[in-house]
Amino acid sequence: MNLLQRIILLLTSPDYATADVYRAPNVTQGFLIVTVYAVCASFNSFLSAAIKYESVTLSFITFISTFFITYFVWIVLTIVLRLAAELWGGLGELPIALAFVGLAAAPMAVASLISIL
Repeated sequence: MNLLQRIILLLTSPDYATADVYRAPNVTQGFLIVTVYAVCASFNSFLSAAIKYESVTLSFITFISTFFITYFVWIVLTIVLRLAAELWGGLGELPIALAFVGLAAAPMAVASLISIL
């Protein structure tokens, strides 16, 4: 299943979308979703800093820090989800956790894109 089909499935039938991620975890799709979210959120913070502080240097620092913090949060949430799955008797497999957390970032990516517009 390609990324667009999975996002549409997430919006129309979240239960089936998460079951599909469990059956066939695709870390690449999760990484792409998180990357889209990181770029949109970083660009949004760049524009906000440029408008508020009128400094290109500060805006660039804001862009870079937001970009890397997004990936850091993805990794931390993945670790928390994996540990929670192990505690509750699940498999706690890392590729599945990465794919789930990446798929969960899809609504935030859309919201960030809309907030820029």
